[in-house]
Amino acid sequence: VHECGAGDAPASLLLFGKGQRRTTQAIVPLTNGTKVCALSNVDVGLRMSVQGALAADGGKRFVAVTPSLATLTTTATPGVRHVDHPALAASGAGTVAAAAVTVTVDGPSGGGRLTLHECGTTPPATPTLEFAPGLARSSAAYVPVGGGRFCMTTAFTGTAPRVRIGVTGVFTAAGSGARFRFSSANT
Repeated sequence: VHECGAGDAPASLLLFGKGQRRTTQAIVPLTNGTKVCALSNVDVGLRMSVQGALAADGGKRFVAVTPSLATLTTTATPGVRHVDHPALAASGAGTVAAAAVTVTVDGPSGGGRLTLHECGTTPPATPTLEFAPGLARSSAAYVPVGGGRFCMTTAFTGTAPRVRIGVTGVFTAAGSGARFRFSSANT
């Protein structure tokens, strides 16, 4: 994944095999325009979701937090579940508007997808993570937060997978520093 017209990407961002589904996250510099290109040496089905852009002004300030995990077992049936995490509560950094998270699905007996999103909103069409039977999968995302929580929507076959969500940082309106402006689909 790279800026269109800036030459090929210098390194592989995602490795995969035939029939595998993979997710990843990237920050792509856009110096000459607003188009992002993806390059593959084989035919692939690609879904891309733009979460936002780093900005000199406006947007939310990123505050790193000590990474901590919340281990969840999804309910026996697919659906929506609230995710409460201590790092999402208002702090000296101000009200949390979004979180930088890692998410891992461990040992699913069937395939499925998991989408992290702001509670009370329609989940984005592109899932945060897709998984296959018996394989652990991980991904990273920026997730809008409302009222100190976000939601996890799951769809899966087989028994409920174990989910681990780690919060590595939060976005607040307070303070100075680098800013992240979320795209309209992810605010």
